[in-house]
Amino acid sequence: VSSGQIMADFVHFRDRFLARFEGDIRDCAGLARELTLSPVPLAQSVQTKFMASMLRTQSEGATVAPAWHGTQQQFFEPIFNGGLLVPGEGGVRVRNGSRFGVGIYTANLDAAFLSAGFCDRELLVCAVLQSPRVRHVLDAQVVFDSAH
Repeated sequence: VSSGQIMADFVHFRDRFLARFEGDIRDCAGLARELTLSPVPLAQSVQTKFMASMLRTQSEGATVAPAWHGTQQQFFEPIFNGGLLVPGEGGVRVRNGSRFGVGIYTANLDAAFLSAGFCDRELLVCAVLQSPRVRHVLDAQVVFDSAH
């Protein structure tokens, strides 16, 4: 599969994801009129890793769900270039605790308040592959595989 095809597949996935979940995202944010949803400049390597993981896990019955991730804007560029990483990968360290395991902490769509306290102003909306590598804890999801 060519890199151009992977990018086209990712853009198609992202468009379908937004079409499917935009209303829910706006409703749960409580800011339907003020909320701006914009695609981020995600590196091709991150797109490829996610699409490969999605294809693999969907054949095992996994689904995709939206979640919030709050972080300071200084970390946006590294995230867009390398993806959200599990602490210990790529020099990423635990920043806000690991009570439920070392992983990427996201908030369920209806719990944006959990992620809002960790960001300057903007929250990231993430597509999270729902598989055994994701642990649901109350209103949060802890992701133990950076490809998810």
